Amino acid sequence: MGYADFSRLNQIKERGFDEVLNSLAIERRWVKRTELLAYCVMSTHLHLIVREIQTGSLPSYISDILNSYTRYFNQRYDRKGPLWQGRFGRRSIAGFEDFVHTSSYVHLNPVTEYMVAKPEEWPYSSYKDLLQRPSLNESFY
Repeated sequence: MGYADFSRLNQIKERGFDEVLNSLAIERRWVKRTELLAYCVMSTHLHLIVREIQTGSLPSYISDILNSYTRYFNQRYDRKGPLWQGRFGRRSIAGFEDFVHTSSYVHLNPVTEYMVAKPEEWPYSSYKDLLQRPSLNESFY
């Protein structure tokens, strides 16, 4: 997802992140390097749960998203400099139970930071999208 694609943020709010990203991928004939499974965007950081499809593609995927969004945000709000705190960290998810645990941590982040009372109240996460998936089971992971 590039800098210009963030102009589609209203579409993302209306149609969901996965649908907009998939339509961009088809439109531009992208080779799918990764699959975004869950996310939560906070004011100083973000959490992404990503499945790597092409081995070794994760660092460039993360860099593309962080740099593109920072450029978009800085231009939109007439500011300069870094947007996120620190570098990205990563760890492997070992099975479905670990995915559920990690997803819970990600989606509860706004609650533990006292920004909302319930995870479904935070508009910048995939929490509601995950709840609407037909079957969240081991085949999902």
